[in-house]
Amino acid sequence: MVTYNIINDDCVKALEKLPAKSVDVIFIDPPYNTGNTQDKTPTYTKNEDYIKKKWKSFHASWDTIDNYELWAIEWLRESSRVLKPKGSMFICGSFHNIPEVAYALGKTGFYTIQWVAWCIPNSFPNLAMTKMVSANQTIIWARPSSKVSHFYDKEAAKSYNDGKNIRDYWIIPNNTSAGKGTSWKQHPSKKPVSLVSRAIDIALPKKGEELETSLTYGPLHVVDFFAGSGTTGEACRVLSIDTTCTLIEKDPMYIEWIKERMLV
Repeated sequence: MVTYNIINDDCVKALEKLPAKSVDVIFIDPPYNTGNTQDKTPTYTKNEDYIKKKWKSFHASWDTIDNYELWAIEWLRESSRVLKPKGSMFICGSFHNIPEVAYALGKTGFYTIQWVAWCIPNSFPNLAMTKMVSANQTIIWARPSSKVSHFYDKEAAKSYNDGKNIRDYWIIPNNTSAGKGTSWKQHPSKKPVSLVSRAIDIALPKKGEELETSLTYGPLHVVDFFAGSGTTGEACRVLSIDTTCTLIEKDPMYIEWIKERMLV
């Protein structure tokens, strides 16, 4: 059973209120800093497919961050404080922001375990036709320190690759649901539940000595402080593991969407 804490607040302010060493896994999909703003006219507005399929431009005020590296360092420092010694952090990103996130991880003492390539077979087309279609994103898997190892559920990992250890190349279709009649599906940047649940599954202690070690710091706890449409909460529910899931989101509208999705 999953217990949800849904918090409407700035990510850093909300993290500051969480106890130290209380979180097993953090999964976040932060703003990518793409620079797509309302006052910027897209070059593809006359594209035939764009018109025919009635696609909408992606514009979000939260996706452009000044001094991105310094901002990332703020929430990474708090993430390091709240993670349990053997806890894990997963950070989604694209070529727009991953280099800056990697730099900030080094500045805050994190140890990078692995870079996972998420291959998206149904990725959105490049409507401007000025470059190749971007069909992959990166997930950085990191832990608070190089001195203490992390949990890795080998059996869970093998379950995603026919009994063999999983590779760092995940082929998972994107979430293309249109969102008719369901508010949270309208979020412009939601991730597929299967992507998030896989990451949490391989890093969350579930039995034996690993679980006992984790529980000495408190109940199993998963946190997403860029909660968006609440996909991390749904991923916890799909895994059917007794855990607390804290979802932090700054936008009040998205908070209502998360409540609609989770509290059912």
